[in-house]
Amino acid sequence: MFSYQTYIDGKWVDAASGKTFQTFDPYTGEPWAAIPECEKIDVDRAVEAASRAFEAGPWPNMTPTERGKIMRRIAQLIEKHSEYLGQIEVRDNGKLISEMAAQTKYMPEWFYYYGGLADKIQGAVVRVDRPEHFTYILREPVGVCAFITPWNSPLMLATWKMAPALAAGCTMVIKPSEFTSASLLEFMKLVIEESGLPPGVVNVVTGYGAVTGEPLVTHPKVAKVAFTGGSATGARVNELAAKTFKKVSLELGGKSPNIVFDDCILDDAVSGAVSGIFAATGQTCIAGSRLLLQESIHDKFVEKLVAMAKTARLGNPSLAETQVGPVTTPPQYQKILSYIDIAKEEGAKCVLGGGRHQGGGRRQVFRQADYLHGRQQQDAHCAGGGVRSGSVGHQVQGRGRGGADSQRHRIRTRRRRLDPVPQARAHDGRPHQGRHGVGEHLSGGELPDAVRRLQSLRPRPREWRRGDRGISAIEKRVD
Repeated sequence: MFSYQTYIDGKWVDAASGKTFQTFDPYTGEPWAAIPECEKIDVDRAVEAASRAFEAGPWPNMTPTERGKIMRRIAQLIEKHSEYLGQIEVRDNGKLISEMAAQTKYMPEWFYYYGGLADKIQGAVVRVDRPEHFTYILREPVGVCAFITPWNSPLMLATWKMAPALAAGCTMVIKPSEFTSASLLEFMKLVIEESGLPPGVVNVVTGYGAVTGEPLVTHPKVAKVAFTGGSATGARVNELAAKTFKKVSLELGGKSPNIVFDDCILDDAVSGAVSGIFAATGQTCIAGSRLLLQESIHDKFVEKLVAMAKTARLGNPSLAETQVGPVTTPPQYQKILSYIDIAKEEGAKCVLGGGRHQGGGRRQVFRQADYLHGRQQQDAHCAGGGVRSGSVGHQVQGRGRGGADSQRHRIRTRRRRLDPVPQARAHDGRPHQGRHGVGEHLSGGELPDAVRRLQSLRPRPREWRRGDRGISAIEKRVD
């Protein structure tokens, strides 16, 4: 079993407590590496190192052009090790090698781009109406940045944060997910340590969110926090950072709908819907986990979608022929299964899957391809959930699980109402104010004016295919 150290101030060190935790291969279910279990004292060490590197030493004295050269060196090192880094990502988070290899091969482009941008960060001289005043704008790095990354695309999402921060001259402490820390530590060893970055510019603390993440977000020397993950945790990060007026960037979960009208190219739209949810095992914030169909095409669309989903090849994510890999973490796996149970209890019809897959890895962390019909989408984000369909038909007042009026949905499914709300309450005449619905009244069994206006804004199918035959507008959006 591999044993890792964390990277602080240009040195490989154990956690101050000496404790470690295991990371598991999602496909086999076996532990394969030991990761340092950092705590507040380790966070303090890392932030202090980043602060020193920002205030003094070679990094703040480098010219922007010199920073750009180091970033291009980082890009070259990623290119050299991209295949291995992709393999580590697969072993750590269970996503397909086809996706992870594509990500690691494309990561250098961020460092090339921002490396070229480093010496093009400009200010301005601003003319004002007082001739004795000289007014100018000077852009400076904000200081120490805290980056908290998720388990679904660890290196790619760390790259998105690191590259612009390095170009600006910032220093940073990165806290990866406790489920997928190994790939970032390999990245530090193979890329950052060999790139010529001065010690303390990039640091890593590994461990659990409440123990390492919270002290990192609240540390007084951290000026900027960037977080990618769930909405509830993002709200907590924002709340903590706001107490000391830190700059915050949040990239949170979503419930992304595919909306399909009857003038679509049906086979292309079905392909787009399948790739939008089953790619990455649905473990992405842009997964198309909701499918809103015009009523006239609903049954035919569902038939084709289920037929295509049945052909999905589940298995070892390191093999090129595998199309659907395992769910990355046990908590996420149980969360998905619980949502399926909730849907069934509330009357949804599961026309495909809906339980544990009986083949695959030893830990049985595969789900059957799920297709739930007649279920209102959950307000909570659930990466890896199956696809749920509804058809645009009549206005129905439904309630999210929280029951708040602000969560009303004015979309009904093909065969059942979203909630057992009395019919007398279904037509209250008020516009939709919820977060997830189409945003208009749906009544009388006909397409409302708002939907017709949406249709009128889109190119016709003939135009969608011009010069690019066989690729529909939905597939372009998903890609």
